[in-house]
Amino acid sequence: MTDSALLGYWENGSGGVFLWVFGHADSVEFLENGTVIITENGVSETVSWSPTGSGAFNAGGRPFTYSINGDILTITDSANDSWSFDREGADIPVNDLTDSALLGYWENGSGLVFLWVFGRADSVEFLENGTVVITADGVSETVDWNPTRAGAFNANGRLFTYSINGNTLTITDSSNDSWSFDRGGGDAPPVTDLTDSTLLGYWENGSGGVFLWVFGRADSVEFLENGTVIITEDGVSETVNWNSTGAGAFSADGRPFTYSINGNILTITDSANDSWIFDRGDAAVDNNGDVDDEDNGDRNNVEASDINLVGTWEWARNDDFIYIFNDDGTATRGFSNSRIDFEWDITDDNVINMHFDDRTEHWEAVIEGDMLTISNLDNNDVWSYIRVD
Repeated sequence: MTDSALLGYWENGSGGVFLWVFGHADSVEFLENGTVIITENGVSETVSWSPTGSGAFNAGGRPFTYSINGDILTITDSANDSWSFDREGADIPVNDLTDSALLGYWENGSGLVFLWVFGRADSVEFLENGTVVITADGVSETVDWNPTRAGAFNANGRLFTYSINGNTLTITDSSNDSWSFDRGGGDAPPVTDLTDSTLLGYWENGSGGVFLWVFGRADSVEFLENGTVIITEDGVSETVNWNSTGAGAFSADGRPFTYSINGNILTITDSANDSWIFDRGDAAVDNNGDVDDEDNGDRNNVEASDINLVGTWEWARNDDFIYIFNDDGTATRGFSNSRIDFEWDITDDNVINMHFDDRTEHWEAVIEGDMLTISNLDNNDVWSYIRVD
């Protein structure tokens, strides 16, 4: 990515028809860390991007082509709609957190109307590691942040402006509502000590009615003192960050959860009020923090389901977009000019787990005749495909 011509800030977005992912973007900023900041009407969203070839890239899981003519960037999506941007001058500051005036602990939060992301925060602490700790009524939540312009920053994908007058910080969201804080008179409250958390350890035999945010339909979870939790489902493990946010509460991968422990039973409840239950277990962990289980991580078991996905499937709306599922647990998807490879497995509940380099997607599959319909369990997308071999 470091050599991509896309890198940098582009503004004055315009076009005839909105694009996939980019919508009616006013500006975009492509960063070397593999994210692109898309801003529309003062609201920013951050999605992943990666170059896929000369004049092509993926963003938010969709393929795009682009051209640069002088200082004009034109992005075209798979529906052949285009959006153009102007290159901004070289005075755009680098997103260097170490010099931000926001850094530090701010307390005594007050305002008339709650803010996006920050709510009715009592205190905020902006850290150099790109996270901000937001505390309200004794419960803390940690989200990502980064400065975008002078007097502006993103938090959890939304754009905010701010001003500092003496020791008073005022944060304003895209709805033009504001919240004010005083600079902390001393050190911030101590970072939550995970070593005493009752969540620590290995929990197994996961079960529940509806899958959870982040945890999905986990068979087991292991909370570690280093601030990571290993989530295992159908033999495939994923590691995300977690931290305690209060009595009976924690965040995992940026989302809030509550929990209760009754004897050896752990119940985790997400923000949609869905719950998942685990039994306390014993797991051998090697020096790398990986569960020592001979069956762990086997993605080649593609026979767990009673439906046969193996083969080639064409999108019902455009036969250039295909899925190819191989019986060895490998797969390919995308348009002919931007196809990507991934690994897959399927559960006995007919849920396809698609493992990409930077994420795992969960799709519920139904086959009727030669028609495959997949429903994304994370964002409610539904697509249909026709078997061609």
